Amino acid sequence: LLSNDELSKIKSFFGKRKSFLDSLGIPIYLTIVPNKEMVYQEYLPSYIKASENKFLVQLKELNLGIDLISLEKAIIESKQIWGDSLYYKTDSHWSEIGAYVGYIELIKHLSSKFNKILPLILTKGNFHIQEYYADHDLTNLLYLRKKIKDFYIPFDIPDDCEKNLQKIDEKGIESIVPSSGIVSTFEHCIIVN
Repeated sequence: LLSNDELSKIKSFFGKRKSFLDSLGIPIYLTIVPNKEMVYQEYLPSYIKASENKFLVQLKELNLGIDLISLEKAIIESKQIWGDSLYYKTDSHWSEIGAYVGYIELIKHLSSKFNKILPLILTKGNFHIQEYYADHDLTNLLYLRKKIKDFYIPFDIPDDCEKNLQKIDEKGIESIVPSSGIVSTFEHCIIVN
């Protein structure tokens, strides 16, 4: 749980940003990504019980006046399709597949407000799960760097999507992004009608 002091700082931080963006007519969105232990509770030892996402509850109670988007439900439901590949086994971060599921949920939310935004649709065939010896945060923390196998997931962008993949920089200038320029993040990329 966050302390009252931490909650006060968060409210101030987002309050200032919201005021500034409101003055420019720009909406603000906050996306919350669930921790791996929230998604894969079934792998926790029996003596550890995961609690509800109290951080999310606390943020909602702050009434920040911004659009708060939780990805928890979408990520957990996607386990039926993607299984254990949403988060790395030797890292606390989500994988490319987990990021893609989050991206789709975020785009669903945004496209209801911005009709030009369409999701980049990928299937299991676009992702290529490959084993390798991990160099992730949890293996490094345990001094097991490159001693435990994990996976990485290169993926393909369909050729017919490339012409519609655009990046908007901080000055609002749009440019086409070649699929070769896409890495394991969907940051700043949108699909335009």
